[in-house]
Parts: sequence; C-alpha cells; structure tokens
Amino acid sequence: VIILNVQCGDPYWYSINEEAVENGVLASVSMASKALKLGVPTGMWTNAQVVSYKDEARGEVTPSLNSFKAIMELGARVDFSPRVKFEEFLMEKAKSFNKISTYIIVTPFLNEETAGILAKLKKAGFLIKIVDVSQKHTVPSIDGIEKVTFSKGVRQ
Repeated sequence: VIILNVQCGDPYWYSINEEAVENGVLASVSMASKALKLGVPTGMWTNAQVVSYKDEARGEVTPSLNSFKAIMELGARVDFSPRVKFEEFLMEKAKSFNKISTYIIVTPFLNEETAGILAKLKKAGFLIKIVDVSQKHTVPSIDGIEKVTFSKGVRQ
C-alpha cells in the first residue's frame, strides 16, 4: 500500500508546497505502475483533499492487481491541501494494517509525533518504508525504517 502524505508542515492546513505534492504523486503512481507490472497487488491511500464534482471522493484505492486505473485517477484528483493531519490519518489507517503488506509512506514532511507512530508500527512488526519527496530531503530518518529520497530523473 502506497500512502501519500500531502502535509508539508505544521500546522497542516497552512504549509502547502505544490512541487513537493506533485513529486509525491509522481513517485506514488510510478511505484504503483512498477509493482503492478511485477504482479504485486497495489493500493493507495492519501490524506489529501480529493477533487470531485459528482460526489464525496475517497482518498483510497484498495490493493489489487487491477488497480492501476483507479490509482492514476486518484493521483490526478489529489489536491495540494490535506484534509486532516497526517498523524491522525495514519492512526486511523493503522487499525487496518496487516503484517503481510508493505506500507510505503511517500511524504515531504514528518513531525515528531508522526515519526513516533511510524516507529511504534515498525516495532509492532509492520513493514514500512519511507520515500522523502521534500525539496531538500529533510524528512527525518527513523531507526529500523528504510528511507529513500526521490529526485526527478532527466531524460534525453
């Protein structure tokens, strides 16, 4: 499950970084595409506002082998504004975590409270990875959790 955090600072509703959010969406859909091509059921969750004109859009795609279209649509509908603090979102979603899944946190920002939650989830036996999409790679490392940094490649 790819978890896209669009919170870019504290307070969550004040700090908006469009480039970081766009990088997060790009990283998320790219990883989803690769995982699905490898035959890994993939889903995506986000704490972002989701733009929809018909109804209340959900920021969630259930993991499956046929989720690519839904993940792409969710990525296209992600707004730059979070609808809830990431730590609150993560605490709610953690209730449905299972130990046979990998949770990839794609984020431009983690505060101490969220880092503590992730450390507790890791100690509880959940497999968690972090992708830092911040412009200056400032997402803190957490003991026992692999962190990679995202940078756009230049194609020629």
